Amino acid sequence: MVFHCGVLESKYVFISSNIIENTGAQKGHIIPYIKEAIENSEISYKYKPVREFEMIGDIKFTAYERVEPVDEKEINYYKEKFKELSNLYPDLYENRLNQYEIDKGIMVNSAQ
Repeated sequence: MVFHCGVLESKYVFISSNIIENTGAQKGHIIPYIKEAIENSEISYKYKPVREFEMIGDIKFTAYERVEPVDEKEINYYKEKFKELSNLYPDLYENRLNQYEIDKGIMVNSAQ
């Protein structure tokens, strides 16, 4: 499991209605956290649903369009969400977000 910063820049994100069993995703893993962020969090306003795709069984994918750019609030949201994992694996989570901030010139107050 690694936090991929591509979700911060993607114009569109596809989210599954359910965890697809053979992906290995579980509660506490990255996929459910990103699903929660986009669908039901303080940063959800940055995305709008644009289309839903019915798949097999009760699984649906929703395409979300990013309508607001990544900012300090979003970076802080993900840092807090992955704090526990960052304590164990800083290079896979927080350090990636820190480097993204530097690369993109996003000023974040890390004392929050």
